[in-house]
Order: sequence, then C-alpha cells, then structure tokens
Amino acid sequence: MRRTIVMTGAIALLGLVPAAAAATTTDSASDHAALTAYDQYLHNVVSSVPAWRRDNEAFVASVSTGCGHVLAGLSRAPSGTVDQTALFNFGVEIGGDLAVVGAKADRAPLAKLTRAVAPLTWSNPESGAIVRRFAAAQRRLFNLAPSHLCDDARALAASDGAQTPPGTTRFLDRFVGDTTAATKWQSALGTMLRQFESPADSGLVHDIANLDRRLSARIDAASTPEVRNIVSVLGLPD
Repeated sequence: MRRTIVMTGAIALLGLVPAAAAATTTDSASDHAALTAYDQYLHNVVSSVPAWRRDNEAFVASVSTGCGHVLAGLSRAPSGTVDQTALFNFGVEIGGDLAVVGAKADRAPLAKLTRAVAPLTWSNPESGAIVRRFAAAQRRLFNLAPSHLCDDARALAASDGAQTPPGTTRFLDRFVGDTTAATKWQSALGTMLRQFESPADSGLVHDIANLDRRLSARIDAASTPEVRNIVSVLGLPD
C-alpha cells in the first residue's frame, strides 16, 4: 500500500476544474501561498523517499528477526482451514505498516507545510478551518504507530489461518479510520483551493501534478519489493 494514497493526489487535480467562486484579493494571495507551500512540501517528500526506503528495510529486518517463517506452517494447514479473508486482512496490515513506517520521513515536511499555511487568512472562516483539519488529519495519520505484526502473525499461525487476529482488526480500524479522515480533508482542501486559483498559478499547479506522478511512481517501485520481502520472511507463499 503506498503512502501517497492520502498524502498527495487530490491537489494534483487543481487547475483541471474551472474556478467555482470569485476570489477576494486576500483569498487569491492565500491560495498562492498555500499552493507554493504545498509544491515545496511535495519536493521535500520526494527527497525523503530514500529515508522512507531505509525505514521500510529496517522494519522488514525487524520482522525477519522477530518472527521469521512463523507462517510457513499455513501451507500445511488442513484443507479448508485457511480463511482467505483473514489472509487478506493480514496482507492489508502489512501494507499499512509499511505505509506508516515510511511516513515518519514525511513528518518534518508536513510540519513545515503546516507552519506555512496555518497563518493564512481567508474571506470565509470555513476555509481556514479546512486547512487546519487537513493538517490535523495528515499529522494524525503520519504519527500512527505500526501494528504488532509479529504478535499478529503468531496469532494467525496459531489459528491455522482460520481467523483474523484481534490485533490485526484493531490496527486496521485505526489505519482505515485515519486514512479515511485524511482523504476527506485533503479532498475538501483541494476543492477550496480550486475556488480561488488564479490563472497565474497554472505553472505551479502543473508542477504539483508532475511531482505527484513522480512520487507515486517512486513509491510504487519501492513498496512492492518490501511487501514481497515481508511475505517471504514470514514464510507465506508469494
């Protein structure tokens, strides 16, 4: 699961939809400042990809040390014992763990973005509230702790793959909830900024879209091998 699902993407749509409302001078200035800060944020996140990769590799190594091949026995479980939903949920947990572990590298860029956009003023107080809620939702997601993956893997093995481990369910509840909230407020921010976008910012919007595509490609290229590595060290068939 790539971290960019909720951390980029929506704002890349800016400029593809005509402005929906007349902007005041204050709104236009704040919108330009917000777009500039977000563009710099994406540059910083792209630069953090090597750190994200190192953190993910360290996490895979910790799983290998803590519970390597603990799920190898599932290939020998009695026929019909292994529940595919339980395996699927555990797989989502693996992806979620890699996402939140990698997101540590983005905490500093997010803090810088928040400092830049928090003081901006808007003609409608709700616009400022959307900015704050976006930053808070992203911060909550970025600060989410990874699951106790080895404990959950042992529980999955103990049930012969028949049940989703309770720890997996608890982690997914938090991860999905925080991801949903971050996606909601990112979409709201994108809608709000579209309303006040100036034609003079078209180049900036284009750069944001390009950065988003570059980031998505880099994360996809880096995350897929790490998921396979964890699956392998746990002893699950690829």
